Order: sequence, then structure tokens, then C-alpha cells
Amino acid sequence: MSDDDLNRVQREIDEQLEKMRIGWVRLATADFDPEERKKIRERIISNEDQLMVSLERKWALRRN
Repeated sequence: MSDDDLNRVQREIDEQLEKMRIGWVRLATADFDPEERKKIRERIISNEDQLMVSLERKWALRRN
């Protein structure tokens, strides 16, 4: 396990979490039409999927 690899994956995780936070804040603080709300929510879901991929990579690196 390389510290550089772990640091890189952690940065990816942090970025995904920030993107999700921004999406949720947008939904909570502004009025959007239903179509735009759906698009924002789909981006959040996509970020959640990417987050899981990054977390699984992190856990795999820690095991090795």
C-alpha cells in the first residue's frame, strides 16, 4: 500500500463528498422546476456511485 495511492484516493473521496454536498445545498436553498431538480438529483446519485468506487479502492489498498 502506497501512501501516495491512499492520499490520491482520499482526495477523490473528498471531491465526491463536496460535489454531493453542493448538490444537496442547491436543492435545499433554491427553487428549481421539476426537470432541473431531477437533473441535480441524478448528478448526486452519480457522485454517490463514484464515491462507492473510490471507497472500495481505498479499502482494497488498506487490505494490501
